[in-house]
Amino acid sequence: MNPFTVSPQALSGLARRIADPMTGPLGFAQRALLEQPALLTLLNRRGWYAARVDRATIFNKETVLHALYQAGCFPAFFGFNWDALGDVLTDLSWLRVQEREPAGFAFVVARSQILALRAPKVHATLCDVFRDAAQARRDSGRPPLVLALEDDTSQKTQDD
Repeated sequence: MNPFTVSPQALSGLARRIADPMTGPLGFAQRALLEQPALLTLLNRRGWYAARVDRATIFNKETVLHALYQAGCFPAFFGFNWDALGDVLTDLSWLRVQEREPAGFAFVVARSQILALRAPKVHATLCDVFRDAAQARRDSGRPPLVLALEDDTSQKTQDD
């Protein structure tokens, strides 16, 4: 799909799917949809906090943690390790971007296949950390957390 030919309906459908309470912690879509700046706008209009993670290429643990730190406006005390990521994602109360808590939190990674191909264990750990944090948020009645990733049929099959 060419990023210049993305239909507004497809983009709106993706935003609706990400913001759906029944969506799991991992969402998958074509890169062209995830790269659209309008996706973040659509999620913001639904009351969500949405951040693009891969403004620069992510290809290993260090680059993905740094990209999340920047995209999520993580606090200065972020420890740049998996436990620290789990902690900040589970409790996003420090992230006050609105007067009230957002309806949900979405982190969008349009080029996640680079990470999946170059560092598959890191990619799998990233997904696991998001799953665990999203479950902890759900268990405590907090707004949902979603990691939107580039569509990959083999990964999608494992996670659905």
